[in-house]
Amino acid sequence: MSKYILIILILITTVFCSDISDTKKVSSNLKTDLKDEKTNRSTELLPEPDILERLKGEKSKIDTLVAHKKLKLEVLVKETNKENLALIINQQWPDNVETTFNIWRNSEGK
Repeated sequence: MSKYILIILILITTVFCSDISDTKKVSSNLKTDLKDEKTNRSTELLPEPDILERLKGEKSKIDTLVAHKKLKLEVLVKETNKENLALIINQQWPDNVETTFNIWRNSEGK
């Protein structure tokens, strides 16, 4: 009797542990794969490995320009219940700030 129970348990384990889902081949085109439901947001590929080095370099350039006073800071705020952004002049902050935007501009305004 125990022999039959052991066989039944092995069969049940085999059935439940087998992969019954469809395997979908993922291509190199993320948009196509998302459309064809071959991938989802949690399985997207990370950006190229050197992106952090590139961003660090860009930040270093900006920091150098700021240190040499080649950039001018412009601060805009989004106030609660207002659609338009307000420019902050002489640190005159409104009481109901929802979001702040710090914009560094060069001598050409870019």
